[in-house]
Amino acid sequence: MKEIILWQFVQNELEGKNNVVLASVVSHQKGSPGKQGFKMAVSSSGKAYGSIGGGVMEKNFIEYCAENFRSKKDIYELKTLHHKTNTEFEKSGLICSGSETIYLHTFKEKDIPLINKILKSYDKPSSNYIKMKNGKIQILNRKDFNENYFFEYSEEDKQWEYYEKAGYKNYAYIFGAGHIGFELSKILHSLDFHISIFDDRKNFPFLENNFFANEKYNISYTKTGKYVKDSPYSYIFVVTTGYISDKESIKQIVNKNCRYIGLMGTQRKIKKIFNECVKEGVDKNLLKKVKAPIGLDINSDTPEEIAVSIAAEVIKIKNEV
Repeated sequence: MKEIILWQFVQNELEGKNNVVLASVVSHQKGSPGKQGFKMAVSSSGKAYGSIGGGVMEKNFIEYCAENFRSKKDIYELKTLHHKTNTEFEKSGLICSGSETIYLHTFKEKDIPLINKILKSYDKPSSNYIKMKNGKIQILNRKDFNENYFFEYSEEDKQWEYYEKAGYKNYAYIFGAGHIGFELSKILHSLDFHISIFDDRKNFPFLENNFFANEKYNISYTKTGKYVKDSPYSYIFVVTTGYISDKESIKQIVNKNCRYIGLMGTQRKIKKIFNECVKEGVDKNLLKKVKAPIGLDINSDTPEEIAVSIAAEVIKIKNEV
């Protein structure tokens, strides 16, 4: 789900004089189909967008919202749903496993300025966080936070608060704007990554016409390092046209604090790049964190298939607990 579309949906419905109930998964246990950060919005117009895990649980949520819209009752509730039949606690209707804690919040026309602030967080990376606490939602700047999500609940007094990074939560840096870089941009865009792409070729149409990228840099690979964010939510992909540009890219980013670095190439090419990097002063221990060759081995051939293999590997790493 592209989260920006969800917030645009909320904005459009509010501007159309409809109320919207937003369900946000603020916490989950292992096995739950709804994960922390999942969201679903239901409008008094009858429209809905997003997901909190699927199945009968969402059907029940839509019906619950419709009932409250009819009675003109606003919803501000925190509830935990359990995905099993043999439990004394509130059931979701699903029979998988685990549980998820969901906050339900009614938005009205007066909340449009808040939604606009949330949407503005997608314009460029920021330190903005959405804060949900005991029936209130606001947006705050928290430079002291380094996590995408934070939930705290006190069993003693039933007080709780939830913080979620506003805007993009994961950052992709693609070195090489050719066929594979373009197809990878397309997939990562659909997965809600903020995308920066680099290429040193002048007037290169695949760079100029890459409408999936948030930021495009037509510069030498030797000058790219300062544009890559040190973050556990940064993912770097080196898919340039040759071993020299690959080597220069690796030298720029191998010392970055990031979640993933992948390098495309044959074992022979990779060995040559690594050997030359070490000769030119790169710590060989840093090169151990480079995944090379890049992507899962699925016998991919075409640029589209190679991009799928890379994206699949990143999803696997991103979702590891």
